[in-house]
Amino acid sequence: MFRNVRFGTREPLGAVLAMMVIGLLAPRAILGAEPNRPPVFNSPQVTPYNKNDRSLYVFSIRYTSPDHIPPQSIQVFVDGQAMSLTAKGKTDYDAVYSSSPVAMDVGHHKYYFACDDGRGFTNRSPRYGEWDGPYVGRSWRSMFNTYPVLNDGHLVQGDAGDVGSYFTFMVNYSDYDSTPPKSVNVVIDGRPHAMKLHKGVPENATYIYNAYFDTMPHAFYFTADDPGGAHVTYPTEGFLRGPSISDVPNTNPELTDPEVAPLIGAMDEGYTFSVRYWDAERDPPAIIQVYVNDFPHNMKLWRGTRYDGVYRFTMKLPPSGFHHYYFRAEDGRGGETADPMQGYIHGPIVTTQ
Repeated sequence: MFRNVRFGTREPLGAVLAMMVIGLLAPRAILGAEPNRPPVFNSPQVTPYNKNDRSLYVFSIRYTSPDHIPPQSIQVFVDGQAMSLTAKGKTDYDAVYSSSPVAMDVGHHKYYFACDDGRGFTNRSPRYGEWDGPYVGRSWRSMFNTYPVLNDGHLVQGDAGDVGSYFTFMVNYSDYDSTPPKSVNVVIDGRPHAMKLHKGVPENATYIYNAYFDTMPHAFYFTADDPGGAHVTYPTEGFLRGPSISDVPNTNPELTDPEVAPLIGAMDEGYTFSVRYWDAERDPPAIIQVYVNDFPHNMKLWRGTRYDGVYRFTMKLPPSGFHHYYFRAEDGRGGETADPMQGYIHGPIVTTQ
């Protein structure tokens, strides 16, 4: 028995030290062993990840117990079915636990790991949900083809505008197999239009398509096909509305830069008449002609777009110093113009040689 230690009294040094040791050890004696700590999961995986139905698959995960406690149970659940795991390592409290090699049916599978240390703690990987994989192909020649994904398909400028407004359709494409798409389309009013890569790499990128529209409401959706035969749409069902185009008052087209080349030449040369056509509503010309010596000749687009481009016509002329010409155009919606608006332009001068 140890005597009580009173302040102000002399006690042997050994008795004091003994009392201190008892004070340190007493809580452990009362409470028992140290509190248990939960086990830790790391590096969940399945190998191989993407193969075929003739391959064998192994599920594994690293189990670590801070208190050196091996798991009472540790399992992998594949598509809801449990499989036991065994340790591979020098210890069973810090080791990689693996399943036996198993054959898998063709398709896309999911899995998760769970354990119980037998002392009140469990763990799960992932904490909620499931890991993807493996992806199992149908024969020894092919791997499983995962479906590509389309998301965030929309109109950049919104779903409404005026005649002549420029609209950009945009959608994101991704493929887990890192396979470039066979096609990415936007289907507008029932007609597919090929989209172009905007940014990213082909298998993980944003695709766009630009267009102008007539006055009417429109609708659209996106489609994609990969080389493995997978076909996906966005949205999955139905369609998106837009753009809705409002009509605006039509204006007359404009003709500018009239010319003939050459201005002077021989009778056996060809003389090219050209003019620039532009329409604010992006209407192509219903009629565009050059009148040479008061006779009309239809012109063809040479460069640019139909609503903003250079049109020309080439012909031979007899010798004369009194040729003249002017241009005339109509946009098909009541707009018309001429250049010059009145009179004509002299030329070319054609000689006999």
